[in-house]
Amino acid sequence: MKKEASPVSGSGVLRWWLLLSIVLAATTACARSMRSISFPLDLFRPENTSAEELSTSTLEPFQPVTPEEPVMKPVRITVVYNNIAGNPDLETDWGFSAYIETGDEVILFDTGTNGEILLRNMEKLGLDPTSVDYLVFSHLHNDHIGGTAALLSTGVQPPAYVLDNFPQGFQQLLAAITEVVVVDSPLEITDGVYTSGPVTGEITEQALVLETSQGLVVVTGCAHPGANRMVAQAKEAVAGEVYLVMGGFHLGGASATTVEGIIADFRDMGVQNAAPSHCTGEAAMLQIQEAYGEHYLSSGLGAVIEIP
Repeated sequence: MKKEASPVSGSGVLRWWLLLSIVLAATTACARSMRSISFPLDLFRPENTSAEELSTSTLEPFQPVTPEEPVMKPVRITVVYNNIAGNPDLETDWGFSAYIETGDEVILFDTGTNGEILLRNMEKLGLDPTSVDYLVFSHLHNDHIGGTAALLSTGVQPPAYVLDNFPQGFQQLLAAITEVVVVDSPLEITDGVYTSGPVTGEITEQALVLETSQGLVVVTGCAHPGANRMVAQAKEAVAGEVYLVMGGFHLGGASATTVEGIIADFRDMGVQNAAPSHCTGEAAMLQIQEAYGEHYLSSGLGAVIEIP
C-alpha cells in the first residue's frame, strides 16, 4: 500500500542529504576505481536528436501467440534522466531514470545523478514526484541513485527496492524515511511488475520486468553483467516473450564483434524491439539500430514509449 506523502522538515532533509552525500561520495570514488567504468563520459554523448524524433513512440502491436491472452494494464514509460540528448527543454546529464506508469500505479526506476535536475525534468514533463508508488534501484552507482534525497524530500515515501549488496549505511538512511525491500531473488513488486533479482557479475545489477499486452518489457540501468544476461534472467523470472529491452546496455568502447554477439543473443531470445541509451555507447547504438531497423526506438531524455 502506498504511504501518504508528508513533507520532510528542512533540517531533517539537510541532515539526511548530508549523510547521503557522504555515502554517495564514497560510492562514486569506489565506482571510479572499477575498470568497467573507466571510460570517458563524453564518449557517449551523440549529437542532439530533434524533439520530433524523441516524441511519444507508440509501438506497433505484436501478434499475440493465442487469442486468449489476458488484458494487461497499459504501460507508459517516460525517460526523465539521461545523458543521451532528446527533448531540448529538458536538462541532459550523465545518468538514467525512468518514470513508469502501469494503470494507476507509478514506478520510478533509478533516480539519476542530480536530484535537482531530476525534479526539474519531471516538472517540465508534467510528472508529479509525489505520485511515485515504488522506487527501484538497478545498482549502486551514483548516476543511478544520486537523485534519491531530492525525491524523498518532496514527502513521497515509496517502498525502495535495493539489492542485498547495498551498504547498510545507505539502507539505514532509506529506512529512516520509508520501507526498504532487500532483493536477493526475483520477486513481484506489484501486479505485472517484477524485479529480475540480482544478476551477478563484477557489478551486480537487477532489471525491471513489466508484463504488457504485447509481451515483456525489460528495463536495464547499465546492464553491467551483460544486456544478454539481464534479458535471460528476466525471461527466467517472468514467463513470456520479450517485446522490448530498453535502458543502458554498457557497450561503450565494446568491439563490433561483441555488439554483434549481444544482438545475436537478443535474436535467439526473441527480443522484438530495442531502445538502448545511457551507457550503451554511440557506436553500439548505431549498430543495434542498423540491426533492428524499424524495431529500434530512440529513447533519449524525454522519450515516451507507450504500450496500450
